[in-house]
Amino acid sequence: MPKNPASNLWFLLSANILSHTGTGITMIAIPWLLVKKEHGETLYGYTTLAVMLLSIFFLPYIGSLVDRVSRKKLTLFIALGGGILSLAFAFFLEPQQAPSSQVLITLYAAGHIIYSLHFPTLFAWVQEIFAPDEYHKINGLMEVQGQVAMMMAGGLGSLFIEQVPFTNILLIDGASYFLGMILFAQINYTPKPKADQETEHLSSRQKIFRGFTYLTENIPLSLFLFLSFIPFCTVMAFNYVLPIHLSQSLKTSAEVFGIGEVFWAFGAVLAGLTIPRLSKKRSCQSAIIVSFFIFTVGMTALSINTWIPFFFCIALAMGWSNAGVRVARNTMIMEKIENHKIGRVNTALIALGQSLQFLMVLTFTLTISSIGTFYAFALLAIILGVSFVLLCWVHYKSRVVTEARSQGIYALENKRNKQ
Repeated sequence: MPKNPASNLWFLLSANILSHTGTGITMIAIPWLLVKKEHGETLYGYTTLAVMLLSIFFLPYIGSLVDRVSRKKLTLFIALGGGILSLAFAFFLEPQQAPSSQVLITLYAAGHIIYSLHFPTLFAWVQEIFAPDEYHKINGLMEVQGQVAMMMAGGLGSLFIEQVPFTNILLIDGASYFLGMILFAQINYTPKPKADQETEHLSSRQKIFRGFTYLTENIPLSLFLFLSFIPFCTVMAFNYVLPIHLSQSLKTSAEVFGIGEVFWAFGAVLAGLTIPRLSKKRSCQSAIIVSFFIFTVGMTALSINTWIPFFFCIALAMGWSNAGVRVARNTMIMEKIENHKIGRVNTALIALGQSLQFLMVLTFTLTISSIGTFYAFALLAIILGVSFVLLCWVHYKSRVVTEARSQGIYALENKRNKQ
């Protein structure tokens, strides 16, 4: 346990708000600027696919790294690298010229890889420095701070994207990385031993892929967690389709895109405040199921809606439900999986989720020009609906098995007592 948990929490949340705000503005600006270029939606789709493949390949190695080294040092290194990269591009690009497709693609790829490193590291670090009875609260607060940052990024992005030179956006991004790094450095942290007796006899390659082995050894838990990742999977495809939907199908401006991000983020803030109470009162599984259902309804509504004010209502509901699934699932993972292997198991789940994302984005990249964005949202809604039914079935079967085992143990103890 940390010596100063309250101060650790303050530094953690403050660092994340700063770094996520700067990065959020940049990652909102890049897709918008890219899809505005000739054949930009196709280029954006193939870029997303290539970056996802790269991320899927490296995730098992990232998980192994997270479980072997100091999570604090790794977090600081990631922030330093992100800051240097953003400032380097800001200083070398011409302020008055629109960034080229090559620059936008490079920065998008770098941002995605940095996130693939940062999230598993921070996730394992949070589990390590806080007590288990705080996981519900911590995950809720982490969601609130992340979405407050995205609300700020969405608001500023809607003003900056078409009004401010892209180099200035990169300067803000770089500065936020360095300020976040300073705050992360203040967190009081003593690394716990990373020894894993279960894997000491394994080869380096087997240790790297230990996360996948764990999933195959714990099928009911793994199936439930994987299915709970489906909203996360569809969000990547949703993020690809949405800029095209707003700019080309609904003929709206960047301001609508930015305001939609704010509504989504506000819904997620509400989830960060309400889901921890629901998951603690009922269970993480119940919170995931309720949130999953509302997210599916929201995606279905998107496939038929053309009224902009109602789009904002949908964004609010989907922001709440998507974050609700994430907060409850993160708490469930922290409670169920040991800290010395959580990096590998979590990245294995993310890799499986991103593999499904890859197939979704590939499908939409090849078909979006012919089927249109409304049918794309309808297809995502169908995927979510089928996954929701499977999620409920897995949860039901797991409860039946658990109750049967409990009754069997109880009956066996009674028999022994009578003897």
